[in-house]
Amino acid sequence: MINYVFLQRLTSKGISTSTQLIVTCVKDTYRSKIFSKIKWNCISNDILKNKDKFNIEEMLNIINIVSRLHFGKKILILLKPFLLAKLENDNCNYVERIITSYIRANINDDIFYYELCLKVKKNLNAFSQSSLINLLYNINFHSSVNNEYIAKMEIEIISHLMLNIQMEDILNNSFEMKHQKDKISGVKESTLGENSTYCSGDKLYNGKRRQVKEEKINAENILVNEVEKDQAQSTPTKNLFHLKNYHIILLLYAVSNYLLHLHLKNKSNAKSNDNFFKELKKYFKWYDALKMLTHENILVLLGQISPFYLFLLYKAILNSLYIFDDNTMNENLLNHVKDRINNITLQLKNNDTHVKGKTNELIKYINILQQNLIHYSENRKINFQRNYRHNIELVKVILALLQENNKYDINK
Repeated sequence: MINYVFLQRLTSKGISTSTQLIVTCVKDTYRSKIFSKIKWNCISNDILKNKDKFNIEEMLNIINIVSRLHFGKKILILLKPFLLAKLENDNCNYVERIITSYIRANINDDIFYYELCLKVKKNLNAFSQSSLINLLYNINFHSSVNNEYIAKMEIEIISHLMLNIQMEDILNNSFEMKHQKDKISGVKESTLGENSTYCSGDKLYNGKRRQVKEEKINAENILVNEVEKDQAQSTPTKNLFHLKNYHIILLLYAVSNYLLHLHLKNKSNAKSNDNFFKELKKYFKWYDALKMLTHENILVLLGQISPFYLFLLYKAILNSLYIFDDNTMNENLLNHVKDRINNITLQLKNNDTHVKGKTNELIKYINILQQNLIHYSENRKINFQRNYRHNIELVKVILALLQENNKYDINK
């Protein structure tokens, strides 16, 4: 860690401080377990004094960290003009990171968001799909900021994604197959049935190793394959699903949350509600993607994903069940996720697992579980009550774990 006392001596003597050194100091101080308000005040002063010297990447790293601190709001507000000026000539993908930081810090500013959202809407095709998905997720996860420009931008991003992406591609880019040498004697590649399905790289293959041609697909099979035998590889392998990224889960969570709020908004008016379900056809790609996760091999993989993303998936499923008012929809997937969550909470109770930053993780789980509980309660649906009660019980369990984990601090 950088000696900040030394850094302050340089600054006090009028010696120019490297912007890279300041960024490193911000990161190191944030990672430190010992909080020092004096140190952070000194760092804040250095950031503001040198703000014109930072390049955009350095500043993005800084705002990403200070947006997580309760006193970071002041410095973020002072940096707004600087960031808007920098964006005039820089890559528009930076906009996603700026919006995320300011939403996280619960800063609402119509003029600021108007400029940022306008840049997004004008350049939708220039953004990577992953950037747009991350932005959608953050808008919905940090939902305390209620801004009309962000709301309008959210609609345009979802429409753009539903029109331009293939859910199968998002799914296949999230899951991949790793080939490992089979340690079980006597197992040959020929034992794989012609109808067995597994994933390799960004494709799904049927049966033995094949070359794949993508075609129009249905939600159950994900890819219809045209195959040729590959004679080059003869080493026996076993095929293991591997999660490469969480784009599919982030997208399902964000779209389900958006549609739930749209559904509730239109619910009071029968005509508007009919229009909502007509509009819902545009989003059937989202629902198809949810059904894709019921594939047997992917269900197995869901047992290996990070708990945080499992809670996001749980909330996405609940939102979907609420929207369609059908308790049988995705029941297999829901039960699988619930079982996995129960295992996680049991391990946390018994201290059988090590979670880095356990308190912060538990708070994140609660934040996810608490989302839309008021809506579920105030707009009750008979078929949904069992799921609502389960959600409430999970909140109680995580709160008890959080209290137990911080028992020493509470007593102190």
